Amino acid sequence: MIWAYLSSIALSAILIIQPFLNKRLYDQLAPSTITVVNNFLSFVFAFIYLVFYAILNRKHLVYFTTNLNQFSWWWCVPGLCGFFIVAGLPYCFAKLGAFKTTLILVSGQIIISLLLDYFANSIPLSYAKVAAAILGIASIFLAQL
Repeated sequence: MIWAYLSSIALSAILIIQPFLNKRLYDQLAPSTITVVNNFLSFVFAFIYLVFYAILNRKHLVYFTTNLNQFSWWWCVPGLCGFFIVAGLPYCFAKLGAFKTTLILVSGQIIISLLLDYFANSIPLSYAKVAAAILGIASIFLAQL
């Protein structure tokens, strides 16, 4: 369980560093070029990950290839979301700054997570969760002062 917490912390840092660096690249290159390069590198690293995973877990690779026969359109949605993160966050960083963008991003994630837990996972709402979401939204307005 501790690895899940540590991974979340590391991913939160990566989610801030990546668009910050892309924003700096946007000053030198076209946004479309940076988006293509980033997504190409994501593909390369994902392919390497797949190869190592296949070597270490051969039975899962058979399961993976069998399930490809049952492909559904919504399998593309996570990749599309990743594209918008790679392409959109640097723009927001440039226009709003890292701090405001992050507040809006985290507040939005809190609200969507709350709704997904309630509607998709049947996890009940609590006053504390709703209060946390409201505080997240309030933090955006406080940052404007």
